[in-house]
Amino acid sequence: DPEGAGDTPDAAEDRSIGLDAEAWVAYLTLSGLCVGEDVHATCRAAVGAVREHFPGAVPDQQLMGLVLRAMAARVPDFAPGATMLATSFCPDEIQNALGDLSHLLLEHFGKKFDFAGLGGLPFAGKTGFKAFAHHVPK
Repeated sequence: DPEGAGDTPDAAEDRSIGLDAEAWVAYLTLSGLCVGEDVHATCRAAVGAVREHFPGAVPDQQLMGLVLRAMAARVPDFAPGATMLATSFCPDEIQNALGDLSHLLLEHFGKKFDFAGLGGLPFAGKTGFKAFAHHVPK
């Protein structure tokens, strides 16, 4: 996994971005990719762009830990079986790849209601919210 993926939530909060270019190069190498200087340069550029344009960004696994810790601290008896997860990821977002946040959430909660979305806003209308309400645990 990329650097920081196994961090505790406290460690994740202390990182401006929980990965670096060399961690991604190592991950790609272990995945069987032949890694040359071009891949090193691409990884450095990508991580630099994320740091510049999305300060404070963290990898999905770290975000997941932060969200779960925050929910457990604020919601009495918080548990996946007593929670109805709803997402509003845009269907063509890169976040819909296996292993990304939407899939990590689904793995943790076991089920989810997809509102679909545009720019992260639920795109369901009254009918969609009524359908969601019928799935919420009692």
